[in-house]
Amino acid sequence: DSVEAVIARLDMIADVIKKELDADPSGKKQVVVFCAMGMERSPLSVAWYLSKYEDYTLGSAYKHIHSVRR
Repeated sequence: DSVEAVIARLDMIADVIKKELDADPSGKKQVVVFCAMGMERSPLSVAWYLSKYEDYTLGSAYKHIHSVRR
């Protein structure tokens, strides 16, 4: 895949995560992101969401993910 295609796919995944989280007006909904291949895709998808919608840098998003996965 080209870089543009990967970015477009990550944007699409981030949009789905945002849509699911926004569907709960209480703000308490959680979303599980899982990659059947067991690779780095799940953390990357969540980091991309955090950078796109929650004002994280990719580096700080990965640090946050690491801290909550412990």
